[in-house]
Amino acid sequence: MGRRAGQFYRTARGCWLNVPTAELQQTVRILLWKRPDLVSQLAVMVSVCPQLHRDEAALAAGLYELRWQLSQVRSDCRRAVPLLLNSKVAGASVPQPLWQTAQAGEAMQVWLADDVPCSTGTWLAQKDGTDRLAAQVRMNTLVRLTEQTMMAALTAASDDMSPADPAMVVYHMTPSGAPVLADSLWQRWLSQHTALNSLPGWQPNPSSADVTLPNFILPLLPLGAGVAPLSRTLRRAFCLFTLAAIIALCASAWNNRQLLQRVGFDIQHYAQIAMDDYAPKARAVQILRGDALQLDRWARHGEPLEMGARPVSRGAFAHAGAGRHSFLCPGASATEACRENRAENHPPRQHVAVRHRQVGAEARLDKAAA
Repeated sequence: MGRRAGQFYRTARGCWLNVPTAELQQTVRILLWKRPDLVSQLAVMVSVCPQLHRDEAALAAGLYELRWQLSQVRSDCRRAVPLLLNSKVAGASVPQPLWQTAQAGEAMQVWLADDVPCSTGTWLAQKDGTDRLAAQVRMNTLVRLTEQTMMAALTAASDDMSPADPAMVVYHMTPSGAPVLADSLWQRWLSQHTALNSLPGWQPNPSSADVTLPNFILPLLPLGAGVAPLSRTLRRAFCLFTLAAIIALCASAWNNRQLLQRVGFDIQHYAQIAMDDYAPKARAVQILRGDALQLDRWARHGEPLEMGARPVSRGAFAHAGAGRHSFLCPGASATEACRENRAENHPPRQHVAVRHRQVGAEARLDKAAA
């Protein structure tokens, strides 16, 4: 807030991209599409300056919009993208930029330029204790304002979206900054809850210098293991392909099982018919012949897709063929019923029949001559 949208800042520890709240989700989607490797390093920081807001309700509405956008970003990234809250004010009484951070379960830490972080008590016990104590009083007022207005809007219960608890709250005070509003939320808060506005130095020095970004917090951010949109799409495609393959194998196994049961039933039915029951036996042979032709056609030209590639039809073909060739018609009374079966199982032998007639004629001539 307070910067032009679209500004990009690169530092030694990371990058900052200023994005309007309404464009947060779309910007993250574009970023993840171009740089999917950054999904585990993303974090969202909202910067609020009470000196630039008049209406507390309008500020809460903007934070509600941020909550909704953040919930969509977390859904796209498949991870809890951390939220950082930066609450900042400017006042001439602050000798130098002051940063203090608060994390859940940890004590407040003070960050100064070119210095290691320390606790609030350690910082107050150092030199310039009087000036630091006055700055800490203003800082405590900023902390209470942040907790009762901004934190309340971010963590309030709602049926539409989950609470957005900040992973870290950053409090920032600087001696100079952008021009503030005459009747700001910060001024009204000081008038209603403290008497600090009557003291000199609570207004900032006018300056066009930009506010320093809290680069020191970047190594403290938690890393996640999110899934980029492209990786998620490929994973879903693989799962769908695997599911389709499993369904196809199950369907193929079921169709092969039905085929084996049908051929086995035909063979069992043929075996249960008595050998002298010629007409039913011939019909059973016809059924087995149809099964054998079907299996032979599949063996030569390939099984249909619903049967899959399991080689179960070869054994059934051999079984059906063995049953079909084991039936022989024993008498002339069943000649009509078995004619097709005999014609197929026994090839024609015209030369044998001709020889038999010649031998029979010679025998009759010899008998007449005698």
